Amino acid sequence: MTSDPLAGTILADDVVDSSGEARGSSGWLQTLGFCALVLLILQGLSGLGLAFHYVPSADLAYDSIRALEADIAGGKLLRALHYYGASFLIACILLAMLRIFLFGAYKAPQRCAWVSGLPLFMLVVASGVTGELLPWTEQAYFATQVRTSILAATPGMGPDLSQIALGGDEVAGPSLLRFYVLHVILLPAGILALLVFHLRRLCRKGLSNGSAGSKPWDLRQLLRQSLMALLVSAGLFYMAWAEIAPLGAIVEPGDTAFEASPEWHFLWLNQLLHIFPGELTAIPAFWIPTLLLLGALLLPFIDRSSARGIAKRKFVVGFGLLILIGIIALSLASLSHKPENRAAPPYELGINPVERQGYLLLRRHNCMQCHKYGEYGETDFDAPDLDFMTPDMSVSEIAEIIADPSETLGTEDMPGYHYVPEEDRRALATYLIKIQQQ
Repeated sequence: MTSDPLAGTILADDVVDSSGEARGSSGWLQTLGFCALVLLILQGLSGLGLAFHYVPSADLAYDSIRALEADIAGGKLLRALHYYGASFLIACILLAMLRIFLFGAYKAPQRCAWVSGLPLFMLVVASGVTGELLPWTEQAYFATQVRTSILAATPGMGPDLSQIALGGDEVAGPSLLRFYVLHVILLPAGILALLVFHLRRLCRKGLSNGSAGSKPWDLRQLLRQSLMALLVSAGLFYMAWAEIAPLGAIVEPGDTAFEASPEWHFLWLNQLLHIFPGELTAIPAFWIPTLLLLGALLLPFIDRSSARGIAKRKFVVGFGLLILIGIIALSLASLSHKPENRAAPPYELGINPVERQGYLLLRRHNCMQCHKYGEYGETDFDAPDLDFMTPDMSVSEIAEIIADPSETLGTEDMPGYHYVPEEDRRALATYLIKIQQQ
C-alpha cells in the first residue's frame, strides 16, 4: 500500500477503496484539495496586487477601485480574479469536504486534519465576508447590515459582538477600517497558521502510517493534481477575462429602496431568515448554523467505526445527504425571490465634492424612481426626464425648480422639495448640470 503524506485533508486528500480499506492516493476526485490550495495562493497574490491601489477610507475606497479598473493596465482582470476566485475557492473546498465525508476520510489517523480543516474553511468564508465591504458599494453596505444584524442575534453577547465588528452602532467609516484590518492582516494570519498546522499533521500522520517499502508520494497522483489545478486556474482566468466583476453604485445609506443579495453559499441561510419571524431570528441566525458546524466538527468522534465505505455507513451518509439536500432546496427557494434593484447612474471619476454630494442626494431622495436619465431610472406620473434642462440654465434656476416644480414647470404630480436645504438643492443642481455636459 502506498501512502500520501497529504492524505485526508480538506486541502489535500486521502482515498479509500469501495471496501472501506485505505489505499494510496489516486483518482481525479482526490485532486480537489490541491486545487483549493492553489486557489488560496492565487487569492493571496491577487489580493496583494489590489492592496497596492486600494485606499481603506469611506471617502476614497470606492474611487480607488474605480481608478484601478480605469487607469491601471490589467486592473479589471486583477479585481475580477480576486472577486471570482473567492467563489472558486469556497466551491472547491466544499466539494473536497463532500468527498472526504462520503468516503470516510475524516476518520483516524486523519481525524485531526478534519478538525483543523473546518475552522480553516470558516476563516476562508469570513475572509470573503469582510472583503465584500471593502469596495464600499451599496451591495456591500446593506449586505453587511444584514450580516451584523444576524451576528447581533447571537444569544447573550450578540449586540456587543456586532458593535465590536462595526466599531459602532452602524456600518460607517470605522467599520470599513476594521473589516480591512481583518481581511488583509488578521484573517490571512489565522489562515496561514491553521494551514501550516493542518499540513504538518497530515504529513506526519501520512508518513507514519506508510507500510514498509512504500513511497511517500504517488507521481501519477501529483501529475493529476497539477493538471486539475491548471485546468481550474485556467477556468478562473477565463471567467475573470470574460466577465467583468460587478461593482455597483457607491454607498448611499439613504437609498433605502435597495435590497442586498446574498452570496450563493449564503442563500440557504437567507431563506431560513425568511421562514422564521423576527422574534425567532436567533434560530436561523445562530442555533442552526452552530449545530451544523458542531455536528461536522465532532463527526470523527461520533462515527467511531472503522468502516469507511459508503455501503457500511448508510445511516451517517444518508443523514449527511439529507442535510445537503435541504440546504440545496433552501438555496433554490431563496433564488425565487431574488431582489431586483434599479441600477443607479454612475458618476464620473474626478468630480468635485459639490457634484459628488449632488449625486448622492439624487440617490438619497430616490429621484430615479420617477425621473429618467439615459438608460437609468424611469419616467412616472408627470415627472420630467432629467434632460429637460437647457445648457444656459443656472444652478439657482434648477434649485428653484426642485423647490417648487408646480410653480416653475406647471406639473402637479412632482412634489416640492422646499424642505431640502438650499445648499443641498444647489449641489443637486450642480450635479444635474454636470451630467448634461457629458
